[in-house]
Amino acid sequence: SSSSSSSTQAYFRQYDNPNSHMPLLRDSVLTRTWQLALEQLSPDHIRGKVVLDVGCGPGHLAMMCAQAGAEHVIAVDGSAAIAEVARQAVDANGLSDKVTVLHADVESSSFQLVKKADVLVSNFAGPGLLGGGMLRALARARRDLLKPDGLVLPSRVELFVSGIEDREALAAAKAAWDVPVAGLSLAPAMMQVVRHPRVETLRRASQVATSTCSMLQLHTATLGVRTAALGFPSLPFSLTATRDERLFGLALHFDLGFGCPSGSQSRPDEEAISSSSGGDNQEEVAVFTSDPRAPPTHYQQLVLSFPRAVRIAKGDVLEGMMNLQPSGTRGSDLEISVELTFQGTTATTSYILVHGASKQTLL
Repeated sequence: SSSSSSSTQAYFRQYDNPNSHMPLLRDSVLTRTWQLALEQLSPDHIRGKVVLDVGCGPGHLAMMCAQAGAEHVIAVDGSAAIAEVARQAVDANGLSDKVTVLHADVESSSFQLVKKADVLVSNFAGPGLLGGGMLRALARARRDLLKPDGLVLPSRVELFVSGIEDREALAAAKAAWDVPVAGLSLAPAMMQVVRHPRVETLRRASQVATSTCSMLQLHTATLGVRTAALGFPSLPFSLTATRDERLFGLALHFDLGFGCPSGSQSRPDEEAISSSSGGDNQEEVAVFTSDPRAPPTHYQQLVLSFPRAVRIAKGDVLEGMMNLQPSGTRGSDLEISVELTFQGTTATTSYILVHGASKQTLL
């Protein structure tokens, strides 16, 4: 429909400005991880291969693959403006014979490759993994544009949750909203502010006040389109308090593993999801993490504030269930519900992360 087409165009226009890609480009931790992975995998899995880069942006990852020895790289982006930037960057770096940049939507059934790719690469992760809607595009490209035995990088994604103390950020936000405007109080807005998830870097690693729980592991080589489109309902988690504290919310963060499955990749799509932790059936050469206790990255953490703080004692256990569901244009928004049980009481809180507003903070 024309409405759907307009929404899709508006989605891609968000990426027209090269400055919107700058946080990713300046993420030295992510860049080093890609460099290490491509260097280690090049001899057997990159050199002489056809590589497809989904959501190529300004083209840096496609060019890195070309430098790692790929026979040819097809770089695709739905933003016409940023695809043109990538084309010019490829030419400026003397790689036009190795990299072809296409302006296209990989989720469109009309987009096909003459020859399926050997390797699929993408910086697809977003807040809560699903924020931004790129996981769905990755799944479609994996199914329709990659050889059955092809390699997907990153090859593994693992989503974690930790309980956090957040009093400094909340106190600063409260102080800001306590300031009158034209003599009028807007303090009640604070009740709504805490109901919105936010993407930011925790101020201190010591804010993590519980154990960390792995809620979900994905093997991208077998990720199904249906799974990516519907999201991940009923993800159980259990957190143990590591000290006496007031728990203000949860922080979501993830790991990206780069490697080759040691076994067959021909498993059904639904087997892409696992509740186990670590790189099982993987020979990983590099791992990226957005853990708040690791060096900061542009992915930061996705913070979900509780309506009220929970007082915990060391050794206390909080049980929970989380639902992550894509919504909005191309599934770029993320609806989150959290059911938390503590000391016999269960409470449910819902959040909506709106794509494009995900960088909001408490202030």
